[in-house]
Amino acid sequence: MLKSWKNLWRPRLRGKPYYQGVVTILSMDDLPADIGLNIYLVRRGGTYRWAVLQCPCACGRRVEVNLMRSRYPYWRVRKHAGSISLSPSLWVSEELCGSHFWVKRNRVVWAEFEPPRWTSEGSKLDVRG
Repeated sequence: MLKSWKNLWRPRLRGKPYYQGVVTILSMDDLPADIGLNIYLVRRGGTYRWAVLQCPCACGRRVEVNLMRSRYPYWRVRKHAGSISLSPSLWVSEELCGSHFWVKRNRVVWAEFEPPRWTSEGSKLDVRG
């Protein structure tokens, strides 16, 4: 049964499982209409403010990730030679596409889907921390 749950989750990856490059810009206004397979970092005043990327499930949505510690929630960016990693994971709302993934060195690492857990009485167990 677990395999069938994973099959519902995994097939959404239709595009490439990685981003091609990282482009640094000064303002959200500098983003192109089609961001393609690049990750855009908005950097102003020596501080990264936003990461913008296309959702890897191929739904076409643009994902805007806050990198400013002054706003909650915020993510951390780690730069590598020609690539970045974002943490914690990115989770797009279920109302949109429901994608849940990490970006590690420009590669998409999908979060494993875990089916709901049930108590012996048959009610759903809340496992949120």
